[in-house]
Amino acid sequence: MTHVLTQSGQLLQPGSPAAIEIPAGNHLGLRLINRNSLLEKLGVSRSKLYRLTKPGGKDYDPEFPIGKPLSSTPAINSPLFWLEVDVDLWMLSKMGKPI
Repeated sequence: MTHVLTQSGQLLQPGSPAAIEIPAGNHLGLRLINRNSLLEKLGVSRSKLYRLTKPGGKDYDPEFPIGKPLSSTPAINSPLFWLEVDVDLWMLSKMGKPI
């Protein structure tokens, strides 16, 4: 089975012109992390993560990676996942700066 994502992470039908096809088995070395893993990686609390991701929040950062649900038709409270490489790149961009 092939997973098909846009560059923004949205799921599409296989063969769609806006899609990047990722072979099953994840040969690209991409890893999804859940919220708990993200909090551990960043060393921040849930409330700090909320402030980083909510526009208008005290610590809002528009460059912070957006978490996405795994389902193409997510429920309201579906868990979010982040591409670890996106988080790593964001962290590198913040080196020497307070989060």
